[in-house]
Amino acid sequence: MSGSTTGARLAPLKPDLGPEKRAFAEDLRRLFLTLDVSVRRYAVRRHLDPSTVTRYLSGERVPPWDFVAGVVGDAAEELAHPLTAEAEAALRELHRAALKASRRNTEVQQLQDRLADADEEIRRIKTRQRALEDSLRDRHRRLSDIQRRCLHAEEVVEKQRLIHSAELERWKGEYERLDTERDDLCEQVLFLEEALTVARAELIAAEEECCRLENELENVQEDLARVAAPSLMEALEATDRTATVAELVDLVGGLETRTQHAIASELVTSVSRTRAITEVCALLSGLYGAGLHHHAEAALPALVMMRPVDDVAGLVASMVETRLHDPLVTVLQASVRLHTPQDIALLAGMLRSAGLCGQAASLLGAAAVTREIPEVVAAVGCLAEPGGEPLVEAGLAAAARYRPVRDVVQLLDLLRHAGHGHLAPAMARALATRRRAPDIAEFIGTALRSGWEALVRAALDHSEQRELAHVVELVHALLRTGHPDIADGVLLRAVGGRPPAEVAALIADLHASASTHLCARALGAALRGLCATGVRELITELHRAGADVDAMLKSTTRVCTPGDAATVFATLEACGLGDIAETVFQCVIATRATSHAGLFLQGLRVYGAPALTIAALQRRARDSSVLALAQLVRALDAPSLGPQLGVALETCATARSSTDLTILLKHLREEASASPRTHHVIGLLLQEVVLHRGVAEQVDLHLALDAAGLPEQALRIQGLAARSERAADFTRLLRERGREHEQRPLSRSFWRTKRP
Repeated sequence: MSGSTTGARLAPLKPDLGPEKRAFAEDLRRLFLTLDVSVRRYAVRRHLDPSTVTRYLSGERVPPWDFVAGVVGDAAEELAHPLTAEAEAALRELHRAALKASRRNTEVQQLQDRLADADEEIRRIKTRQRALEDSLRDRHRRLSDIQRRCLHAEEVVEKQRLIHSAELERWKGEYERLDTERDDLCEQVLFLEEALTVARAELIAAEEECCRLENELENVQEDLARVAAPSLMEALEATDRTATVAELVDLVGGLETRTQHAIASELVTSVSRTRAITEVCALLSGLYGAGLHHHAEAALPALVMMRPVDDVAGLVASMVETRLHDPLVTVLQASVRLHTPQDIALLAGMLRSAGLCGQAASLLGAAAVTREIPEVVAAVGCLAEPGGEPLVEAGLAAAARYRPVRDVVQLLDLLRHAGHGHLAPAMARALATRRRAPDIAEFIGTALRSGWEALVRAALDHSEQRELAHVVELVHALLRTGHPDIADGVLLRAVGGRPPAEVAALIADLHASASTHLCARALGAALRGLCATGVRELITELHRAGADVDAMLKSTTRVCTPGDAATVFATLEACGLGDIAETVFQCVIATRATSHAGLFLQGLRVYGAPALTIAALQRRARDSSVLALAQLVRALDAPSLGPQLGVALETCATARSSTDLTILLKHLREEASASPRTHHVIGLLLQEVVLHRGVAEQVDLHLALDAAGLPEQALRIQGLAARSERAADFTRLLRERGREHEQRPLSRSFWRTKRP
């Protein structure tokens, strides 16, 4: 080893050094000279006394290995070629040989080596623990994803069963595959949890061993320190008994500046355990004011564990009075962690009696969130006296907000068995007002399986009062968990109990999320439940939100019942929204089955809708397209709609051209194979033609039907005309029309030369 010596001036080696100490000191000095720094600067860098570093480098004292390791590390940063592993090992052997010259230091070094080995084992176990925890989180994430996909697969299977039954088997296979994979992941999660439990047990054992070694090392060092400086400990003990608070703060600050952190913290801990609560609070205030809060925080857990509960309650009250917020939080956290459930309940009761209800609720709430479920029940049992119920409800509300749903259900079950079932509604209320919709849906499913219908009703009542986005999310979550009836009830109550502007936003969200059935249910319920002003306001808000009202109405019409569609149409028409109502009418007639369209029209007749008046039907028969007209007359062919059908057919027969009638009859004939009653409609239409049209028009229609490939209808109109009063005229004109284009070779005109 070599290096520049311009920055370092080392004291000469002691002449009476042994060979082991001399060899180690020479190597250490050569290594130190490579740093090119003075002894004083290096002592400042390492927070050491310069005289101590000088004694280390002169061989007077053998330094601890952490000092040597620091020099090696600094040299590695300075040199282009740092020490090799072999050189460092040789230096360590020299250090151990030098230590053997002093028996007292040898025991310390052995303990330090064993402590280092134990610390290395802890780091290895912690690394393994982190790897297991990462694997467990990954499996949990994958399990959650698989469960979500399973729920999605179940929903898709249900929808496809209703719409496309041919796809059902494929989705069932996909669900079974996902279910198998979920079971495999569950087994992996159980295995990893067991492995993690084992790792944690090993970690606890290693930490206990490390603590034992630390205690043993501390005892040895205390023995050494007691021999070297007995006067310091005697002074600290005397100070603990007699010093004032101000003197204690000054003494702790002085120890802090002399790097005696452990002694300062021990002094604060000792004072906190023995002095009166008022003096302890004053000491804490002084320490925080002097910036020595870490000593106070180190002493507070021991104070909580060693002092009686009434002392802790008095300390909390004093801290509140002096506004010491940070140590107050530390005391409450230590109480939650270290006290028994009975002591936690006792402390909470004392704080409540002292008027510190907020601190009592925070203490009990933290315990309800972090402690084991049986311990929470035990604490609740200790606070069951009159007047303590608000405090208990506040603590259980915290558990309902922050614990997993399965823990909340277990807590409710244990509370019921312990005779505290009256606290369940408060927990349900807290869960419903603060948790996410999937958690609420999970709780509802579990509560229903346990027979807790009252809790389900309470949770729904409070959850439905939240914002619209939460209500929509809750409806979807209930559908995913297999509770469509509850989801439908939540949706209908949300529509019925909110102003039109919010209902419009809810319907727009459902339509945007492609929830056609839910959107239809919500829109239909809103239109049925609102007054005329509310309906107009709802439609206005939907337009203002940029929603496609026509598309919503069409979607609603396609999935709702004919009766609901009739209600929607009649409501819109009664509110003066005829254009929008016409969208519903046209959609029902054009897209729904004939039987459904007939039920829709019958519903309009019951409501007395203007759409089925004579004038409205005549207008539709005159102005509608031929296809829409065919769909309308088929839908009107119902026992209770005979007069309306007659009006429509009479208007068709009198106002439409022969071409339109031909196309209309062709559409009706194509439908006749699916609906035998269509033949009845065709017969009625032909009767109206014969009854109201002239002979020439009847003949034209007969010829058009025959040319269009409808010979059966052509013969039928011919038969009806033959039985009418103008049968002879029809027969004569039909014969003439049929002979108009015949070639007559015996006539003079046949042989006449045609002029160009």
